[in-house]
Amino acid sequence: MWARIEAVSGDSSEAWLPADLAQSCNGEASLAFGLRQANVSIRSDLRVMGTRGSSFKKPIRVLVTERVLQDLLIRRGVVYQVHLSGDRIELGPLIGLLLGHQTHRYSPRHMEKYSDRLGVYSRIGGIVCAFSSETVDWERKTAYGLIYNVDRASWEYAQFPLPSVVYRRSFHSRFTEIDRLRHAGVRVFNSHRFLKPEVYDILRESKALRKYIPPTQLVSSYGQLKSFIDANERVILKPTDLSRGRGICFVDKRGHTYTVTDYRKPIPVETPMDGDGELRSFFMKNRSFFTRYLAQRLLPLARVGGRLFDIRVVMQKSQRGAWKCSGIECRVGGPGMLVTNISRGGMAMPLEAALDEFLGAGDHTKTVREIHTVSSRVCAAMDKTGEHFAEFGLDLALDTDGKLWLIEVNVIPSFNGFKEMDPPAYLRIRQAPLLYASAVAGFSGRRCQ
Repeated sequence: MWARIEAVSGDSSEAWLPADLAQSCNGEASLAFGLRQANVSIRSDLRVMGTRGSSFKKPIRVLVTERVLQDLLIRRGVVYQVHLSGDRIELGPLIGLLLGHQTHRYSPRHMEKYSDRLGVYSRIGGIVCAFSSETVDWERKTAYGLIYNVDRASWEYAQFPLPSVVYRRSFHSRFTEIDRLRHAGVRVFNSHRFLKPEVYDILRESKALRKYIPPTQLVSSYGQLKSFIDANERVILKPTDLSRGRGICFVDKRGHTYTVTDYRKPIPVETPMDGDGELRSFFMKNRSFFTRYLAQRLLPLARVGGRLFDIRVVMQKSQRGAWKCSGIECRVGGPGMLVTNISRGGMAMPLEAALDEFLGAGDHTKTVREIHTVSSRVCAAMDKTGEHFAEFGLDLALDTDGKLWLIEVNVIPSFNGFKEMDPPAYLRIRQAPLLYASAVAGFSGRRCQ
Protein backbone atom coordinates (compact mmCIF):
# COMPACT_ATOMS: atom_id res chain seq x y z
CA MET A 1 0.00 0.00 0.00
CA TRP A 2 0.96 3.64 -0.29
CA ALA A 3 0.95 5.87 2.79
CA ARG A 4 1.84 9.35 3.94
CA ILE A 5 3.38 9.44 7.39
CA GLU A 6 2.03 11.99 9.85
CA ALA A 7 3.34 12.72 13.33
CA VAL A 8 1.53 12.96 16.64
CA SER A 9 3.12 14.23 19.81
CA GLY A 10 4.32 11.76 22.38
CA ASP A 11 7.41 10.08 23.85
CA SER A 12 6.01 6.59 23.47
CA SER A 13 6.67 4.35 20.47
CA GLU A 14 3.27 4.02 18.85
CA ALA A 15 1.78 3.84 15.37
CA TRP A 16 -1.82 4.06 14.17
CA LEU A 17 -2.75 1.90 11.19
CA PRO A 18 -6.00 1.28 9.31
CA ALA A 19 -8.12 -1.16 11.28
CA ASP A 20 -7.66 -4.08 8.89
CA LEU A 21 -3.87 -3.87 9.20
CA ALA A 22 -3.81 -3.13 12.91
CA GLN A 23 -5.75 -6.32 13.65
CA SER A 24 -3.10 -8.48 11.98
CA CYS A 25 -0.31 -7.05 14.18
CA ASN A 26 -1.72 -8.22 17.53
CA GLY A 27 -0.84 -4.92 19.13
CA GLU A 28 2.93 -4.97 18.53
CA ALA A 29 5.19 -4.73 15.47
CA SER A 30 8.74 -3.99 14.38
CA LEU A 31 8.74 -0.85 12.23
CA ALA A 32 11.70 -0.64 9.83
CA PHE A 33 13.01 2.17 7.65
CA GLY A 34 16.24 1.34 5.85
CA LEU A 35 18.46 -0.55 8.31
CA ARG A 36 16.98 1.11 11.40
CA GLN A 37 14.02 -0.38 13.20
CA ALA A 38 12.02 0.12 16.37
CA ASN A 39 9.42 -1.86 18.28
CA VAL A 40 6.11 -0.01 18.29
CA SER A 41 2.70 -0.48 19.80
CA ILE A 42 0.03 -0.67 17.11
CA ARG A 43 -3.28 1.17 17.43
CA SER A 44 -6.26 1.24 15.08
CA ASP A 45 -6.99 4.46 13.24
CA LEU A 46 -10.75 4.13 12.83
CA ARG A 47 -10.84 7.13 10.50
CA VAL A 48 -9.04 5.06 7.83
CA MET A 49 -11.31 2.15 6.94
CA GLY A 50 -9.01 0.17 4.64
CA THR A 51 -6.04 0.12 2.32
CA ARG A 52 -7.68 -1.01 -0.92
CA GLY A 53 -7.22 1.48 -3.75
CA SER A 54 -4.31 3.36 -2.17
CA SER A 55 -1.89 4.82 -4.70
CA PHE A 56 0.92 7.33 -4.93
CA LYS A 57 -1.60 10.09 -5.57
CA LYS A 58 -4.08 8.77 -3.00
CA PRO A 59 -2.04 7.44 -0.09
CA ILE A 60 -3.65 6.39 3.14
CA ARG A 61 -2.62 8.03 6.40
CA VAL A 62 -0.33 6.37 8.94
CA LEU A 63 0.29 8.12 12.25
CA VAL A 64 3.42 7.66 14.35
CA THR A 65 4.67 9.43 17.43
CA GLU A 66 7.43 12.02 17.26
CA ARG A 67 9.70 9.60 19.09
CA VAL A 68 9.35 7.02 16.31
CA LEU A 69 10.06 9.67 13.67
CA GLN A 70 13.24 10.66 15.48
CA ASP A 71 14.39 7.12 16.21
CA LEU A 72 14.01 5.98 12.60
CA LEU A 73 14.83 9.33 10.95
CA ILE A 74 11.58 9.18 8.99
CA ARG A 75 10.87 12.28 6.93
CA ARG A 76 7.31 13.46 7.29
CA GLY A 77 5.22 14.47 4.30
CA VAL A 78 6.77 11.80 2.08
CA VAL A 79 4.67 9.16 0.30
CA TYR A 80 6.06 5.73 1.13
CA GLN A 81 5.23 2.21 0.14
CA VAL A 82 4.35 0.12 3.20
CA HIS A 83 4.86 -3.63 3.49
CA LEU A 84 3.36 -5.67 6.30
CA SER A 85 4.68 -9.19 6.87
CA GLY A 86 3.65 -10.86 10.10
CA ASP A 87 4.71 -8.54 12.88
CA ARG A 88 7.11 -6.52 10.70
CA ILE A 89 6.15 -3.26 8.98
CA GLU A 90 8.58 -1.77 6.48
CA LEU A 91 8.52 1.74 5.02
CA GLY A 92 10.33 2.38 1.79
CA PRO A 93 12.02 2.28 -0.38
CA LEU A 94 15.11 4.04 0.92
CA ILE A 95 17.51 3.92 -2.03
CA GLY A 96 21.11 5.07 -1.71
CA LEU A 97 23.52 6.36 -4.33
CA LEU A 98 27.01 5.54 -3.09
CA LEU A 99 29.48 8.30 -3.93
CA GLY A 100 33.25 8.50 -3.53
CA HIS A 101 35.53 9.84 -0.83
CA GLN A 102 35.62 13.48 -1.93
CA THR A 103 32.79 14.55 0.33
CA HIS A 104 33.61 18.25 -0.13
CA ARG A 105 32.47 17.94 -3.74
CA TYR A 106 29.03 16.55 -2.99
CA SER A 107 26.82 19.62 -2.79
CA PRO A 108 23.20 20.11 -3.90
CA ARG A 109 24.55 21.67 -7.07
CA HIS A 110 26.79 18.67 -7.78
CA MET A 111 23.81 16.35 -7.33
CA GLU A 112 21.66 18.15 -9.92
CA LYS A 113 23.05 15.83 -12.61
CA TYR A 114 21.23 12.95 -10.89
CA SER A 115 17.85 14.68 -10.77
CA ASP A 116 16.63 13.44 -14.14
CA ARG A 117 16.70 9.91 -12.68
CA LEU A 118 13.83 10.89 -10.38
CA GLY A 119 11.33 11.02 -13.23
CA VAL A 120 10.14 7.59 -12.03
CA TYR A 121 9.55 8.77 -8.47
CA SER A 122 5.76 8.33 -8.67
CA ARG A 123 6.37 4.63 -9.38
CA ILE A 124 8.56 4.06 -6.32
CA GLY A 125 7.95 6.75 -3.69
CA GLY A 126 10.08 6.79 -0.55
CA ILE A 127 13.50 8.45 -0.34
CA VAL A 128 16.46 8.63 -2.69
CA CYS A 129 19.65 9.67 -0.93
CA ALA A 130 23.33 10.02 -1.77
CA PHE A 131 26.25 9.50 0.58
CA SER A 132 29.87 8.52 0.94
CA SER A 133 31.07 5.64 3.10
CA GLU A 134 33.13 8.32 4.90
CA THR A 135 29.91 9.69 6.45
CA VAL A 136 28.54 6.40 7.82
CA ASP A 137 27.95 5.95 11.54
CA TRP A 138 28.35 2.19 11.66
CA GLU A 139 27.14 1.80 15.22
CA ARG A 140 23.88 3.70 14.67
CA LYS A 141 23.51 2.50 11.05
CA THR A 142 23.07 6.02 9.74
CA ALA A 143 24.73 8.19 7.12
CA TYR A 144 24.94 11.90 6.38
CA GLY A 145 24.59 13.13 2.84
CA LEU A 146 21.97 14.49 0.48
CA ILE A 147 18.30 13.65 0.03
CA TYR A 148 16.18 14.47 -2.97
CA ASN A 149 13.24 16.66 -2.00
CA VAL A 150 10.57 15.83 -4.56
CA ASP A 151 8.32 18.77 -3.70
CA ARG A 152 11.14 21.27 -4.26
CA ALA A 153 12.85 19.27 -7.02
CA SER A 154 16.17 19.82 -5.27
CA TRP A 155 18.77 18.07 -3.12
CA GLU A 156 19.32 18.98 0.52
CA TYR A 157 21.62 17.87 3.33
CA ALA A 158 20.22 15.42 5.83
CA GLN A 159 20.92 12.44 8.05
CA PHE A 160 19.17 9.18 7.23
CA PRO A 161 19.33 5.46 8.00
CA LEU A 162 21.67 3.29 5.99
CA PRO A 163 19.61 2.30 2.95
CA SER A 164 18.66 -1.33 2.47
CA VAL A 165 19.82 -1.13 -1.16
CA VAL A 166 22.62 0.95 -2.68
CA TYR A 167 23.43 1.81 -6.30
CA ARG A 168 27.20 2.26 -6.44
CA ARG A 169 28.03 5.37 -8.45
CA SER A 170 31.75 5.69 -7.79
CA PHE A 171 34.70 3.35 -7.57
CA HIS A 172 36.63 5.75 -5.35
CA SER A 173 35.86 3.60 -2.35
CA ARG A 174 37.80 0.69 -0.91
CA PHE A 175 36.55 -2.86 -1.20
CA THR A 176 36.68 -3.14 2.59
CA GLU A 177 34.04 -0.40 2.83
CA ILE A 178 31.78 -2.14 0.31
CA ASP A 179 32.24 -5.36 2.22
CA ARG A 180 31.35 -3.61 5.44
CA LEU A 181 28.15 -2.25 3.92
CA ARG A 182 27.18 -5.71 2.75
CA HIS A 183 27.92 -7.24 6.17
CA ALA A 184 25.69 -4.56 7.70
CA GLY A 185 22.83 -5.83 5.53
CA VAL A 186 23.00 -3.38 2.62
CA ARG A 187 22.49 -4.87 -0.83
CA VAL A 188 25.04 -3.08 -3.02
CA PHE A 189 24.78 -3.43 -6.77
CA ASN A 190 27.57 -2.65 -9.20
CA SER A 191 29.45 -3.97 -6.21
CA HIS A 192 32.85 -4.57 -7.80
CA ARG A 193 35.02 -3.12 -10.52
CA PHE A 194 37.15 -5.81 -12.05
CA LEU A 195 40.25 -4.52 -13.78
CA LYS A 196 40.22 -4.98 -17.54
CA PRO A 197 42.54 -8.01 -17.56
CA GLU A 198 40.34 -9.68 -14.96
CA VAL A 199 37.26 -9.09 -17.12
CA TYR A 200 38.93 -10.65 -20.16
CA ASP A 201 39.93 -13.67 -18.05
CA ILE A 202 36.33 -14.08 -16.87
CA LEU A 203 34.92 -13.84 -20.39
CA ARG A 204 37.48 -16.25 -21.84
CA GLU A 205 36.10 -18.94 -19.55
CA SER A 206 33.05 -18.98 -21.83
CA LYS A 207 33.75 -20.96 -24.98
CA ALA A 208 30.91 -19.08 -26.70
CA LEU A 209 32.54 -15.69 -25.96
CA ARG A 210 36.19 -16.56 -26.46
CA LYS A 211 36.07 -16.15 -30.25
CA TYR A 212 34.81 -12.57 -29.92
CA ILE A 213 37.76 -11.30 -27.84
CA PRO A 214 40.76 -9.84 -29.73
CA PRO A 215 44.26 -11.04 -28.75
CA THR A 216 44.99 -9.25 -25.48
CA GLN A 217 47.85 -9.33 -22.96
CA LEU A 218 48.69 -7.58 -19.72
CA VAL A 219 51.93 -5.65 -20.34
CA SER A 220 54.75 -6.51 -17.95
CA SER A 221 58.00 -5.70 -19.79
CA TYR A 222 59.34 -4.09 -22.93
CA GLY A 223 60.44 -7.43 -24.36
CA GLN A 224 56.98 -8.91 -23.96
CA LEU A 225 55.33 -5.80 -25.43
CA LYS A 226 57.76 -5.75 -28.37
CA SER A 227 56.93 -9.40 -29.15
CA PHE A 228 53.21 -8.59 -29.07
CA ILE A 229 53.72 -5.63 -31.43
CA ASP A 230 55.80 -7.77 -33.82
CA ALA A 231 53.09 -10.45 -33.87
CA ASN A 232 50.10 -8.12 -34.34
CA GLU A 233 51.66 -5.04 -36.04
CA ARG A 234 48.82 -2.70 -35.05
CA VAL A 235 48.30 -2.48 -31.29
CA ILE A 236 46.25 -0.40 -28.88
CA LEU A 237 47.53 0.13 -25.33
CA LYS A 238 44.82 0.66 -22.70
CA PRO A 239 45.19 1.53 -19.02
CA THR A 240 43.67 -1.18 -16.83
CA ASP A 241 41.88 1.28 -14.55
CA LEU A 242 40.59 4.09 -16.78
CA SER A 243 37.61 4.50 -19.11
CA ARG A 244 36.13 6.89 -21.71
CA GLY A 245 39.20 6.62 -23.94
CA ARG A 246 41.58 8.13 -21.39
CA GLY A 247 45.26 7.16 -21.40
CA ILE A 248 45.16 5.26 -24.70
CA CYS A 249 48.15 4.88 -27.00
CA PHE A 250 48.49 3.25 -30.45
CA VAL A 251 51.49 1.58 -32.06
CA ASP A 252 51.58 0.87 -35.79
CA LYS A 253 54.44 -1.25 -37.16
CA ARG A 254 55.37 -1.14 -40.85
CA GLY A 255 58.50 -3.06 -41.71
CA HIS A 256 61.25 -1.71 -39.46
CA THR A 257 59.50 1.59 -38.67
CA TYR A 258 56.85 2.44 -36.10
CA THR A 259 54.32 5.18 -35.54
CA VAL A 260 53.18 5.87 -31.98
CA THR A 261 49.97 7.89 -31.64
CA ASP A 262 49.63 9.05 -28.06
CA TYR A 263 46.12 9.90 -26.82
CA ARG A 264 47.17 10.44 -23.22
CA LYS A 265 46.87 14.19 -23.70
CA PRO A 266 43.89 16.22 -25.01
CA ILE A 267 45.48 16.60 -28.45
CA PRO A 268 46.86 13.31 -29.83
CA VAL A 269 50.58 13.32 -30.64
CA GLU A 270 51.80 11.21 -33.56
CA THR A 271 55.49 10.28 -33.48
CA PRO A 272 57.26 8.32 -36.27
CA MET A 273 60.12 6.12 -35.07
CA ASP A 274 62.89 4.71 -37.20
CA GLY A 275 63.75 1.27 -35.88
CA ASP A 276 63.63 -0.71 -32.67
CA GLY A 277 66.01 1.62 -30.82
CA GLU A 278 63.69 4.62 -30.97
CA LEU A 279 60.69 2.50 -29.99
CA ARG A 280 62.56 1.10 -27.00
CA SER A 281 63.66 4.58 -25.97
CA PHE A 282 60.05 5.81 -26.01
CA PHE A 283 58.84 3.03 -23.74
CA MET A 284 61.81 3.28 -21.37
CA LYS A 285 60.82 6.92 -20.83
CA ASN A 286 57.19 5.86 -20.23
CA ARG A 287 57.49 2.92 -17.84
CA SER A 288 53.87 3.19 -16.68
CA PHE A 289 53.05 1.10 -19.75
CA PHE A 290 54.70 -1.86 -17.97
CA THR A 291 52.68 -1.57 -14.75
CA ARG A 292 49.03 -0.82 -15.57
CA TYR A 293 48.40 -1.34 -19.27
CA LEU A 294 46.87 -3.91 -21.58
CA ALA A 295 48.07 -4.51 -25.11
CA GLN A 296 45.37 -5.50 -27.58
CA ARG A 297 45.41 -6.12 -31.31
CA LEU A 298 44.01 -3.03 -33.02
CA LEU A 299 41.11 -4.15 -35.16
CA PRO A 300 40.45 -2.71 -38.61
CA LEU A 301 37.13 -1.20 -37.55
CA ALA A 302 34.26 -0.66 -39.93
CA ARG A 303 33.64 2.91 -41.07
CA VAL A 304 30.73 5.15 -41.92
CA GLY A 305 31.43 8.31 -43.85
CA GLY A 306 35.12 7.48 -43.65
CA ARG A 307 35.05 7.49 -39.85
CA LEU A 308 35.54 4.56 -37.48
CA PHE A 309 32.54 3.37 -35.53
CA ASP A 310 31.83 0.92 -32.74
CA ILE A 311 28.71 -0.21 -30.92
CA ARG A 312 27.68 0.63 -27.34
CA VAL A 313 25.10 -1.77 -25.91
CA VAL A 314 23.42 -0.82 -22.64
CA MET A 315 22.40 -3.86 -20.58
CA GLN A 316 20.38 -3.34 -17.40
CA LYS A 317 18.42 -5.49 -15.01
CA SER A 318 14.66 -5.13 -14.97
CA GLN A 319 12.51 -5.03 -11.85
CA ARG A 320 12.19 -8.79 -12.24
CA GLY A 321 15.96 -9.13 -12.06
CA ALA A 322 16.39 -10.22 -15.69
CA TRP A 323 18.97 -8.68 -17.99
CA LYS A 324 17.54 -6.66 -20.86
CA CYS A 325 18.96 -4.43 -23.57
CA SER A 326 17.96 -0.84 -22.78
CA GLY A 327 19.48 0.69 -25.89
CA ILE A 328 22.11 0.47 -28.60
CA GLU A 329 24.02 3.34 -30.16
CA CYS A 330 26.85 3.45 -32.65
CA ARG A 331 29.64 5.82 -31.72
CA VAL A 332 31.28 7.40 -34.74
CA GLY A 333 34.76 8.84 -34.22
CA GLY A 334 35.72 12.36 -35.17
CA PRO A 335 37.55 13.00 -38.48
CA GLY A 336 40.96 11.32 -38.41
CA MET A 337 40.45 10.01 -34.87
CA LEU A 338 41.43 6.49 -33.82
CA VAL A 339 38.96 6.49 -30.91
CA THR A 340 35.18 6.72 -31.07
CA ASN A 341 34.41 8.09 -27.60
CA ILE A 342 31.82 10.86 -27.51
CA SER A 343 34.06 12.65 -25.00
CA ARG A 344 36.83 12.74 -27.65
CA GLY A 345 34.74 14.34 -30.37
CA GLY A 346 32.69 11.33 -31.48
CA MET A 347 28.99 11.37 -32.26
CA ALA A 348 26.11 8.94 -31.82
CA MET A 349 24.27 7.22 -34.64
CA PRO A 350 21.40 4.69 -34.63
CA LEU A 351 22.54 1.11 -35.15
CA GLU A 352 20.36 0.47 -38.19
CA ALA A 353 21.61 3.64 -39.90
CA ALA A 354 25.23 2.63 -39.35
CA LEU A 355 24.60 -0.92 -40.59
CA ASP A 356 22.78 0.39 -43.67
CA GLU A 357 25.75 2.60 -44.54
CA PHE A 358 28.40 -0.04 -43.82
CA LEU A 359 26.69 -3.23 -45.01
CA GLY A 360 24.23 -1.70 -47.42
CA ALA A 361 20.51 -1.19 -47.02
CA GLY A 362 18.68 -4.40 -46.27
CA ASP A 363 17.83 -6.88 -43.56
CA HIS A 364 20.43 -6.85 -40.76
CA THR A 365 18.51 -9.18 -38.44
CA LYS A 366 21.37 -11.69 -38.21
CA THR A 367 23.91 -9.05 -37.13
CA VAL A 368 21.52 -7.46 -34.64
CA ARG A 369 20.63 -10.87 -33.18
CA GLU A 370 24.32 -11.70 -32.76
CA ILE A 371 24.89 -8.40 -30.94
CA HIS A 372 22.06 -9.21 -28.52
CA THR A 373 23.25 -12.79 -28.00
CA VAL A 374 26.83 -11.79 -27.21
CA SER A 375 25.62 -9.04 -24.85
CA SER A 376 23.38 -11.45 -22.92
CA ARG A 377 26.20 -13.98 -22.62
CA VAL A 378 28.55 -11.33 -21.24
CA CYS A 379 26.03 -10.46 -18.51
CA ALA A 380 25.56 -14.13 -17.64
CA ALA A 381 29.34 -14.61 -17.41
CA MET A 382 29.73 -11.60 -15.11
CA ASP A 383 26.88 -12.79 -12.87
CA LYS A 384 28.77 -16.06 -12.34
CA THR A 385 31.48 -14.12 -10.47
CA GLY A 386 29.10 -13.83 -7.51
CA GLU A 387 29.21 -10.03 -7.56
CA HIS A 388 25.99 -8.03 -7.84
CA PHE A 389 25.75 -6.19 -11.16
CA ALA A 390 22.73 -4.44 -12.64
CA GLU A 391 24.18 -2.32 -15.43
CA PHE A 392 26.82 -2.69 -18.13
CA GLY A 393 27.93 -0.63 -21.09
CA LEU A 394 29.35 -3.13 -23.57
CA ASP A 395 31.62 -1.95 -26.35
CA LEU A 396 31.40 -4.14 -29.45
CA ALA A 397 32.63 -3.51 -32.97
CA LEU A 398 32.46 -4.81 -36.50
CA ASP A 399 35.68 -5.08 -38.47
CA THR A 400 35.99 -4.36 -42.19
CA ASP A 401 34.93 -7.95 -42.94
CA GLY A 402 31.77 -7.60 -40.86
CA LYS A 403 32.99 -9.87 -38.03
CA LEU A 404 31.70 -8.93 -34.59
CA TRP A 405 34.18 -8.35 -31.74
CA LEU A 406 33.80 -7.70 -28.02
CA ILE A 407 36.06 -4.83 -27.04
CA GLU A 408 35.26 -3.81 -23.47
CA VAL A 409 32.88 -4.15 -20.52
CA ASN A 410 32.08 -0.98 -18.53
CA VAL A 411 30.45 -1.25 -15.11
CA ILE A 412 29.52 2.43 -14.68
CA PRO A 413 29.02 3.46 -18.30
CA SER A 414 28.15 6.86 -19.71
CA PHE A 415 25.25 7.39 -22.10
CA ASN A 416 25.94 10.80 -23.58
CA GLY A 417 25.30 9.69 -27.13
CA PHE A 418 21.72 8.73 -26.31
CA LYS A 419 21.10 12.18 -24.82
CA GLU A 420 21.31 13.76 -28.26
CA MET A 421 20.31 10.81 -30.45
CA ASP A 422 17.30 9.49 -28.48
CA PRO A 423 16.33 11.58 -25.40
CA PRO A 424 13.46 9.27 -24.30
CA ALA A 425 15.80 6.25 -24.39
CA TYR A 426 18.39 8.27 -22.47
CA LEU A 427 15.90 8.94 -19.67
CA ARG A 428 14.75 5.30 -19.55
CA ILE A 429 18.37 4.21 -19.20
CA ARG A 430 19.05 6.77 -16.49
CA GLN A 431 15.95 5.81 -14.50
CA ALA A 432 16.08 2.02 -14.80
CA PRO A 433 18.50 1.51 -11.86
CA LEU A 434 16.11 3.22 -9.43
CA LEU A 435 13.26 0.95 -10.51
CA TYR A 436 15.55 -2.04 -10.07
CA ALA A 437 16.75 -0.79 -6.67
CA SER A 438 13.15 -0.39 -5.52
CA ALA A 439 12.41 -3.97 -6.50
CA VAL A 440 15.55 -5.28 -4.78
CA ALA A 441 14.44 -3.47 -1.62
CA GLY A 442 11.13 -5.32 -1.86
CA PHE A 443 9.04 -2.43 -3.21
CA SER A 444 8.22 -3.15 -6.82
CA GLY A 445 5.87 -0.18 -7.05
CA ARG A 446 3.31 0.57 -9.70
CA ARG A 447 2.34 3.51 -11.84
CA CYS A 448 0.51 6.24 -10.01
CA GLN A 449 -3.28 6.21 -10.48
